[in-house]
Amino acid sequence: MAVQSKSKKEAVPIRLVLVTMDTHLNSAARRAQFQLQRVIPGLSLQIHAASEFTGNPELIEKAVQDIARGDIVLATMLFMEDHYLPVFEALKAKRDHCDAMVCAMSAGDVVKLTKIG
Repeated sequence: MAVQSKSKKEAVPIRLVLVTMDTHLNSAARRAQFQLQRVIPGLSLQIHAASEFTGNPELIEKAVQDIARGDIVLATMLFMEDHYLPVFEALKAKRDHCDAMVCAMSAGDVVKLTKIG
């Protein structure tokens, strides 16, 4: 995964998607995003919290779409079926078509989706 195009010196887009239980990671993730963008100018970060999207079809669809577009997908603390089932099929579908999927501290079915490389 190149950070910059050698011929044009343009930022290469890298889409990072974080799906987590609630908004507790938002501020830390945003701080990390701003620091990483200094060395990876094409980095974008989309954050989706199950506490916000559960029961909201529009927010679920947004999360599913962002997962489908992600280059790197992180899923954390998705223990409850109400939290992970709305995005589980999207995570499964993306697993073999992304640079990395890291699923941690979640239901066993979610953690098993982890793929690096």
